[in-house]
Amino acid sequence: MTRQQLEALLETEYGTAGECLFRRYPSFRVYRHGKGGRWFAVLMEIPREKLGLSGTEPVSVCNVKCDPDLGELLREQRGIYPAYHMNKRHWLSLLICEVEEEQLRFSLAHSHSLTK
Repeated sequence: MTRQQLEALLETEYGTAGECLFRRYPSFRVYRHGKGGRWFAVLMEIPREKLGLSGTEPVSVCNVKCDPDLGELLREQRGIYPAYHMNKRHWLSLLICEVEEEQLRFSLAHSHSLTK
């Protein structure tokens, strides 16, 4: 799945458009429950090294909230990392180009339900 496909999925499945809350980071988009609601997904372009990977080229990630016990198990899968710039126990960073669409959909639904 591409970042554009994921953005479209978030808009159609959850009825929310991404908000650019950080002037300094125009590629960051926050998705939340209604206006002013809690965040359930954050799309970002970050350097690979921020995930502990080699290289500095930017990659697209989606941060999602996750139950801590489930998060421990999921972090063993390819493309799933402790969250960049968020609580690493309660949030995950999903490398969009590596995580299967089914896992992305599951993680978004789980995050959405946890943040209601």
